[in-house]
Amino acid sequence: MEERGWAYRRRQPEGTVLYEAVRENLATLLAEASDVGRGLPRYVERDFARYLECGVLGHGFARVRCESCKDELLVAFSCKGRGVCPSCNAKRAQVTAVHLVEQVLPRVPCRQWTLSFPHRMRWVLLKEKGLLSDVLTLFLRAVFALQRRRARRQGVRGGQTGAVSFLQFFGSASQVTPHYHALVPEGVFVPGEGGVRFEALPPPTQVDVERLLRVVRHRVLRLLEKRGALPAQGPEDALQPGRRPLPRT
Repeated sequence: MEERGWAYRRRQPEGTVLYEAVRENLATLLAEASDVGRGLPRYVERDFARYLECGVLGHGFARVRCESCKDELLVAFSCKGRGVCPSCNAKRAQVTAVHLVEQVLPRVPCRQWTLSFPHRMRWVLLKEKGLLSDVLTLFLRAVFALQRRRARRQGVRGGQTGAVSFLQFFGSASQVTPHYHALVPEGVFVPGEGGVRFEALPPPTQVDVERLLRVVRHRVLRLLEKRGALPAQGPEDALQPGRRPLPRT
């Protein structure tokens, strides 16, 4: 596109399905939320409002000029939101991934572990402040213990491991489903006289995963009971046939 001889680019083009849905229905959503309660949290309202301004030149832009060819480009400001805007979320994911690969993760094999929850537990986890963080701690401790136990089977003692974890609140269909993704080295780090060496482990067996499931389930239920946050009808049985187990690798 050209505007007064300048090329310009939108990061969040108007006309997308999500953008139009938010623009046309945001006022109604805020009014209905206010009628049935105290309304949406202020940070949610702010995120939606900033999303509608994301990538729109009328809300601010930077002028970029190439010193070689003298071409000029207008780049609209982004909202830098963390919840609604797919463009800003994608950029943050890309930047984070590059940082992890280049600066954080060791050059060793890793496995992704995912922890999700039965339906009746999801709102409980979202409403109780700090509960999601505490459950993540329980989950990672169980995974780390599994890694150390598997290492001892291979004759490796004193090994330690770590993880990079992310919390997601929505599924692929935008349904509310809090779940964790944890990237864990497929092995343990063992300190020695010459430094730290990495001892790789074989993939976990189905027995290992099922045992981990039982441990995590027991500890999470015990934590919810201690907090007085157990759902009224009790959580669904994650071990019931036909249901997907909590941890997934």
